[in-house]
Amino acid sequence: MTYKTLLLTAALLTPTGYSAAQSPPSLTPEPVTTAPTTQGTAKFKSVTAEKALSDVRLVRAAFEDIHPGYDRFIDKSQLDNLWDRLDHDIEAASGITQGALYLRLSEILAQIRCDHTKIELNAAMKSERETGQFYLPFAWTIVEGRGIITSVPDGSALNSGDEILSIDGRTLTQLRQDIHPLIPVDGYNDHVRDAKMTASLELMGGGIDHFGALLFEVPRVATLDVRTADGDARTLKVERVNHDKWLTIAVDHRAMNFKTATTLTRIGNKGAVLKIDTFVNYREPVDPHKVFKPIFDTLRSEGRDQLIIDLRENGGGSNEPPVALFSY
Repeated sequence: MTYKTLLLTAALLTPTGYSAAQSPPSLTPEPVTTAPTTQGTAKFKSVTAEKALSDVRLVRAAFEDIHPGYDRFIDKSQLDNLWDRLDHDIEAASGITQGALYLRLSEILAQIRCDHTKIELNAAMKSERETGQFYLPFAWTIVEGRGIITSVPDGSALNSGDEILSIDGRTLTQLRQDIHPLIPVDGYNDHVRDAKMTASLELMGGGIDHFGALLFEVPRVATLDVRTADGDARTLKVERVNHDKWLTIAVDHRAMNFKTATTLTRIGNKGAVLKIDTFVNYREPVDPHKVFKPIFDTLRSEGRDQLIIDLRENGGGSNEPPVALFSY
């Protein structure tokens, strides 16, 4: 069950990120400059204290009443303190911006540690994200705190293997500190936050693209400090792309559905690796046995009795594929 639809407010706002142990940030994001590269003005729209408090209290009551794991991973008193502090800040500032409320609500809900509990952008902010150039033009991953480019389009000034040291003057360490608290995860799977920092269909780009556009100004041309695979440091500028273009660069569409994300690789005469990169079986559903039975029939017919099941890229999905897998 997802809880996105609980936020029925037409004017969700946008805050700046902060950790539960820190003081809350200012409710006003960085000021808009007059530079033509500035994007994302909807986040600065103000909402009155009366409207904002009404929305926040409705959301709070709904989650407290409906969410089955609301205080499973955090004491309810801590959540109460976060909600009360948000109310206080809205009243003290006589309102809040769309950007500010979105971030503050995102961080509170991230404390619940349920990856199905998210807030959706309102119509104006989502429209900007769909048409504007908010997205970094490459695929990358974070490994042990280091941002490594894994794929670039033809003609890019970047190369696979380049390490991203900073983006628009903010180091990767700073970006992780700012954005991690806003990214929801299931339970104590905090390592997933780094994966979602760089690419997520639900976060429209990834945490850095999605929340960064609310926390900071996002110029159409990004300034990157990188270290090449040879160890050379350089600074270069790359033009950000729109969401449709980003999808073609950074998303492995094969791995979006169970039926196309399952592959078998033979090792020697006796072994094999069964790699399943997702259990998502609701976009393009298929009977899992139609995928697994031919694979296990082949293993038996070839006398292969050593099987490695590789789920390192698998973030879960539907119930029926793993249940079917267990049956073999």
